[in-house]
Formats: sequence, C-alpha cells, structure tokens
Amino acid sequence: MATEQGGKSGMEDVLFGETVIAPQFAVGLNMYIQVESRGQKFRTLVNVIGWYRPHFVITTAPNTDKRATLLQTGSELVVRYLLDGTVYGFSSRLIEKLNLPAAMWLLRYPDVVEVKNLRRSPRVQTLIQVETDGAQNWLMMDISKQGALVTMDAMPEVGTRLPLTFVLPDGSKIERIEAEVIRVNQGQEGPSVGVRFHEDDGQIEKVRAFVEMQERSLRRLLTEFDIPGR
Repeated sequence: MATEQGGKSGMEDVLFGETVIAPQFAVGLNMYIQVESRGQKFRTLVNVIGWYRPHFVITTAPNTDKRATLLQTGSELVVRYLLDGTVYGFSSRLIEKLNLPAAMWLLRYPDVVEVKNLRRSPRVQTLIQVETDGAQNWLMMDISKQGALVTMDAMPEVGTRLPLTFVLPDGSKIERIEAEVIRVNQGQEGPSVGVRFHEDDGQIEKVRAFVEMQERSLRRLLTEFDIPGR
C-alpha cells in the first residue's frame, strides 16, 4: 500500500486564503471532494471511516457518481468539509481504491488544512500593524464587525478607550477609530486585548463592509460545494 507525501495540488493554489491549522476529522463526517477526470471537473460526496496520521484518511467510495468510479490512483483532489462550525479544506491525492471488506478510498493525509469559521459574528484572521498614541509593536490578530483582538506591549485596564489606526487587507485605511478594551488576557507571548469599536464612529462602516465581503465569499463557497451552513 503506497503512502505519498507532497505539497498542495495544482488544482487550486489557495483553497480559502485564511489560516492553516492541524487537520481534524470525525468518523462519519461528510467530505465534499472536487476531482478532475478526463478533462472534466466534478464534485462528489464521501464519508470518513478513519485515518492513520500522518499517512492517509480512509473514506467510503463515492456511490452516487459513476464518473468517480473511473478516477485513477494518483489523481489529485481538493477536499472540503464542515466540522463544529468551521469549513476545512485541503489538497490531497487518491492513494488507493479498495474493494474489501467494503468499497473504500485512501486519501493522502494533509500536513495542514485551511479553514473558514462560521461563527454568528465571524472573525477574520489578520496580521495587521496597529498604531495608537505611544504604541509599539501592536498587531491585530483578528477583526469582526464589532471589534478586534490586538496583541500589545502594555496591559491597559478594561474600559480604557484607545484610538486605533490600521489598514485593512482590502486597502481601506481606518484612522483613529475609537475602541474600548473589554477583555485582557496575559499569555506567554504578552498581553492580548479584546476591543469593541464605538458604534458612533463613522469608520466602523468600513470595517463592517470588509467583514461582510468575507462572509459573502464564504456563502459562495458553501453554495458551490453544497455544504450546509449554520
């Protein structure tokens, strides 16, 4: 039984363009697989049977699409699935097709997977330099319509109001938006601070437009791959 390692499939250089984490699976999980056979791309559904880290993931063989049965060993795949409110994606390869004790596929185990979160108030993961009065080395780790998580070189008190200046990934510049500290955590790498943007600050509309753009992108992804949402 061959086990192959390698980089991402050439079918899609970027799956979600957000963040990468260690793979997580569950027995019985639905997986939506995009494959290419004889010059045609199509999607099919399989279920996770088990996995053997770091070599392979065992799934049922597709039984609803005859094109999938023609797929050759070594074919490249793009896999997406929903688990605990998060959409995961990774590139893989069909290692082997088994018929006994049941029809099964062995897929190359991913080193990492890319994710999209489906929380009601989604947070877009970022790595943005933040400026404020007297600040040094502040970074915004994520942002939502209401606020953000910022790592700091200081420990402000809850209730402190800070004017934050930063540039969103879409190029929108946010200048001195008023943010109130609502949570402070002391981690091994220094303080991280949860802030809430002031509702009356006109620049919050730029933030909301950016986050909503990410939400629309996610909804298109879910629709395209028939993945159930919330």
